[in-house]
Amino acid sequence: KALETITRSKHTVENLGTMKSRINTGANVGSSDYVAPGKGPPYILVNSITKEGINFADLKYISPDVATKNSIVRAGDIVINRCGNDSGVAAVVPPDLDGAVLCGFAFRVVLKESWDPYYVTAFLNSPLGRKQMLRISAGSVLDHITKADLQKVRIIYIPKNSRDYIIK
Repeated sequence: KALETITRSKHTVENLGTMKSRINTGANVGSSDYVAPGKGPPYILVNSITKEGINFADLKYISPDVATKNSIVRAGDIVINRCGNDSGVAAVVPPDLDGAVLCGFAFRVVLKESWDPYYVTAFLNSPLGRKQMLRISAGSVLDHITKADLQKVRIIYIPKNSRDYIIK
């Protein structure tokens, strides 16, 4: 029913795969790579990614030597849990986490410039987005989302100038 609702939308409907400029996973590190706050970049774990944003309370810090180029997030990137009970939950990286490192159990999505990451994240966390994420989340021991399936998630994209009527 969710996909039918999305298909019938009078607004633009796009797959996340056509909206992104890149999707990748983060870096897996061991607890021996953890360092004291201020001695390395913040390390964003799955339990830090919530519908309300990134929870700073549980951030770990890792040695700068273990960060890979693809695991470093920038302000405005979308991070999405790919494993566990909260598979598919998304958040936008805030400016004060620019340069943080994302864990390997999450996706980093960089959108093309024409798409608003805050809107896309809000849609992914909405009932229509969550139903799609739950639908593609599968696994025998631990639910997970594949990169291929994530790219197929459909998003109703309402242009910025048309969003005012939703808020009022």
